[in-house]
Amino acid sequence: MTEAIGVFFSILHVVAAVIIILVVLLQPGKSGGLGLSFGGSSQTIFGASGGVTFLAKVTIASVVIFMSTSIILSYLSHPQSGVKSVIEEVQQQEEAAAAAPEEGAGIDTAVQPAAEPKTEQQPLDAPAADAPAEAAPADAAPAKEAAQPAAPAEPAGN
Repeated sequence: MTEAIGVFFSILHVVAAVIIILVVLLQPGKSGGLGLSFGGSSQTIFGASGGVTFLAKVTIASVVIFMSTSIILSYLSHPQSGVKSVIEEVQQQEEAAAAAPEEGAGIDTAVQPAAEPKTEQQPLDAPAADAPAEAAPADAAPAKEAAQPAAPAEPAGN
């Protein structure tokens, strides 16, 4: 039954969208709109004074149908759960957490920390006793020290 209702509102939604497109194109704008392509003025299609108001009423009705079907399709697309708000969901989680220790009364649920293995740690700076020292590569040139700038010479005239 829900699928049939969804299909019905989907078809109604598409039809309302097409009607909105056509009615908006028929309305007169600065240049007269698509209504002039049928011959004459767009206001004379539905009568001298009733053309604009009729198109405006059709536009309003189509938009109301379009928005209503949008809301209905949005409501139908999401499955309903027992929770209606985030606050209620948090309250349900808190109630469940508070009820959990009561259910296991009499059972020792305390967790003891695991004993840490005792290992001797060496300082990070010193290499391990059994590890060989790294040798510098043979093809590497020694680092050059930065040259010190010479002291400025005294002026000759003083």
